Amino acid sequence: METILITCFYVGITAMFASLIMVPVLRRWALEKGQVDEPDQRKVHTVAIPRIGGIAIFMSFLFSHLVYVDIDPQVRGVLAGGVVIFFTGLIDDLHGLTPRRKFFGEIAGVAIAIAISDLYIHQLGDLFGFGNIVLPAWFGIPFTVFALVGVINAINLIDGLDGLAGGISAIALVVFSVLAYRDGNVSALLICSSMLGALLGFLKFNFYPARIFMGDAGSLTLGFVLAFMAVFITQGESSTTSPVVPALVLGLPILDTLWVMGRRLLLRQSPFSPDKTHLHH
Repeated sequence: METILITCFYVGITAMFASLIMVPVLRRWALEKGQVDEPDQRKVHTVAIPRIGGIAIFMSFLFSHLVYVDIDPQVRGVLAGGVVIFFTGLIDDLHGLTPRRKFFGEIAGVAIAIAISDLYIHQLGDLFGFGNIVLPAWFGIPFTVFALVGVINAINLIDGLDGLAGGISAIALVVFSVLAYRDGNVSALLICSSMLGALLGFLKFNFYPARIFMGDAGSLTLGFVLAFMAVFITQGESSTTSPVVPALVLGLPILDTLWVMGRRLLLRQSPFSPDKTHLHH
């Protein structure tokens, strides 16, 4: 595994430097073109800030993979689904999308990733002490789509403070990297390394006071990669990780989403209506 660790280092450092180079360029372009997030009563920032940092995150992630990584079916699934998710978020950042169209893009990206990689939640482990819970494909695949879309939106919704979504995602990627390394899951380890590198390069400009936001292109892509890695490291052939572990690692954004949407439904509001009831508020 020593060779793999060296490759992970090269993958991560390449993605990080690519992100460090791209972010300032994108920031200047966004300021010139007016692609900024304007402040309002619901938002924390008080000046207009560029919101297309997700382009740097995804392009750096993609570049490092194309340079270093052998494209097996699992990696191909991540990249193919990630492209769909990324463009869904990018279109929303630049032109705006209705919640229904955004959900359609998320579902399409997840479905493509599952179809190409043949990875889905087929077992939940021994949750209740009565043995391993096995899910048939007819239930496991739709359940996986539901779970992954849920995590994607959880990361998207918690992106409300400088460095918050990026910081939580970076911690989760480190944990997932350790779990993948323990199981010898090279593909998952390389995916986590490249996304972590791209994210660290972006976070230099996103911690308080943020000079650029990741936007939906970044938060949706991050959520997708984290969600898919949770499936990959728990449902892969050599996995020894309980499905409960990724749920705990991603517990904060998941709980935030359940709290906010549940509260809105109790008040007979749309679960997608913006407000200031998130945990970070």
